[in-house]
Amino acid sequence: MAPSKGGVMLRRYELTNWQYGWISDLLPHDDHPEGGHPWSDHRRFLNGIFWILHTGAQWREVPSRYGKWNSVYCRFRRWQRDGTIKKILTRLQIVLDENGFIDNDLWCIDGSNIRASRSAAGAIQGEEKKRTPGSRSGQVAGRFRDKASPNRRGSRHTARLSSHARPST
Repeated sequence: MAPSKGGVMLRRYELTNWQYGWISDLLPHDDHPEGGHPWSDHRRFLNGIFWILHTGAQWREVPSRYGKWNSVYCRFRRWQRDGTIKKILTRLQIVLDENGFIDNDLWCIDGSNIRASRSAAGAIQGEEKKRTPGSRSGQVAGRFRDKASPNRRGSRHTARLSSHARPST
């Protein structure tokens, strides 16, 4: 059962009082550097950031219980720029290492890869992309084959040379 915060059940990605106590002193104080309104509850915004990390959703989909999506995003970006996120991660790494939760002997390397589409490599797109029968590379190979003389069945390299070596008239 998840711990509760004032009678409200916490979701698994939300901070408990104990976890929030580890990092609360690293968060900006109530005085805004630019003046203006005091900060809203940092914990609520952190839980909104954790919701994004947990779900992988877009920022616009942040539930309203964490505040306006733009406010959650702007605070995240501000903390990222001013080093607050880095301080939080460093503190958590130190605390977890001191308590034996980090195994320094285990290294995980991600070896996954993602295949790019043909258009990512500069393939011809749209109306220009027409495949000739028996051709695997589309119009480019067909263009070289069409420029070769009909009696000559040479390679594409020969066709390319013959089109460039022709005297201009």
